[in-house]
Amino acid sequence: MPTVSQHQGKVEKNRRFLAKISVADDPEWAATVAFYIAVHCVEQLRAVAGHADHWSHTQRLQYVQHFLKPIHGPFTQLYNVSRLARYNTASDFFRQFSPDDVTERIIGGWLTAVESYTTTQLANPPSP
Repeated sequence: MPTVSQHQGKVEKNRRFLAKISVADDPEWAATVAFYIAVHCVEQLRAVAGHADHWSHTQRLQYVQHFLKPIHGPFTQLYNVSRLARYNTASDFFRQFSPDDVTERIIGGWLTAVESYTTTQLANPPSP
């Protein structure tokens, strides 16, 4: 089971990659990377709680819905957007999201909400 710090390392690595790619040129990749940053944020919180990592996105979504309710909405949005970006055509993605939407709503909104919640929870872990 990866540790909190190992998941944090993935968050940081994915954040560096997100900073290197052009949202204007590759918004669908930026949306996908944003989701995977959120995945490792959730897995950090699971590690703190002593739970094993999820092996599927479905299990992770269920965990977020039951145990991380404050980020259920933003995390689910990131998941849905990443599926659209990964499995549909580019034109399907661009019909729903512009590069500005990716920067403002996906990264600046949903991802920021997940990261902020994670940071707060890691700074103030629940008592055993």
